Amino acid sequence: MRRYFYLFSTLLFLHACSSYIPVYQLEVQQGPILEQSQINKLVPGMTKKQAQFVMGTPTITDNFHPDRWDYIYTLDKNGKRVKTKKLTLFFDQNLLTRIQGDYRPGLKEEKSTKNKEIIVVPPSQREEKVGFWQRFLRIISFGTLGYYETEYDDL
Repeated sequence: MRRYFYLFSTLLFLHACSSYIPVYQLEVQQGPILEQSQINKLVPGMTKKQAQFVMGTPTITDNFHPDRWDYIYTLDKNGKRVKTKKLTLFFDQNLLTRIQGDYRPGLKEEKSTKNKEIIVVPPSQREEKVGFWQRFLRIISFGTLGYYETEYDDL
């Protein structure tokens, strides 16, 4: 009887400890990733084929509402919903009439160019990139012009 008690208590202890061990959960993305450049291309009066060419296949097309297309994007991290973006396109007589959702047409793309610097270095201030063989030839020729080095390299 004592043996069963120890076995049961050990199993109970291991089960309790297993809930504290973190388990890696994948990042799950579902739905099309929509970019602002795609939304900006949408124009009222577009046909369904043109809208599908720009946006891709809709996530949801309802048989009861064939003139409504839904694009839904979700991102789950560690089992929790982090981001949800929705976009709905409404058509009337096969022409785009209305756009509804988290995206707005006509907005500029969000690109962070604040921290990007472009540094231009004139050729006279550039560091000379010398390969292994050029260094080897310089050592052998004691600093004079070697076979692979000419005085026209600066041009």
